[in-house]
Amino acid sequence: MTVLPRCFIIFPQARVIAFEPIPSVFAQLQLALGPKPLVQLYNMALADHDGELSFWFDPGSIGNTSAVAGVQTAKTIYTGTVYDGAMRIAPDAYCPATLPVAQRYNATTNPTGVRCSIYDHNVNVFGKDPVTGFARRPIDNVGVQYGLKALNEGVITAEQFLAINENVGGYDADAKFATARTVADNLGSRQAYQTGR
Repeated sequence: MTVLPRCFIIFPQARVIAFEPIPSVFAQLQLALGPKPLVQLYNMALADHDGELSFWFDPGSIGNTSAVAGVQTAKTIYTGTVYDGAMRIAPDAYCPATLPVAQRYNATTNPTGVRCSIYDHNVNVFGKDPVTGFARRPIDNVGVQYGLKALNEGVITAEQFLAINENVGGYDADAKFATARTVADNLGSRQAYQTGR
């Protein structure tokens, strides 16, 4: 819910087509965005066939950040990995309540457990990394110039801009902060583009 409004700060001319199947979340999305000529909102989900599909969500999550099939959500969370808007990249943050804890991935105690990241939910789309066995990830921040607008507006100095970008880091395979930037898996990225993910 917070990603789209922030998107327009960075990309004021962005064209957005958004699908939200849960009526109460859709209504909040409409309120958060307000009328924008470049935004089309649809109270529906996309699938590869016509018809209806049972859609599980955590009712306690409605009104927080979002509700996604099989995924629990929360308000502002910081767990030493990613912040609330990006928690879906963490393999252990949003496992459905129906998945027993003993079967869930844990890097230390259950490294072969079920991973619940957005990429693992879509492993049939992205494929598996043959080295790790984890779903390929099309996430990347290589080449992103953090703070460029602030630099251009004189809010930060060139030295601050360089320091931010030298130290920004990224996320490892478990969505833990890493000193290196995150490099997308090329095959996963190609699949993401080819399938519209």
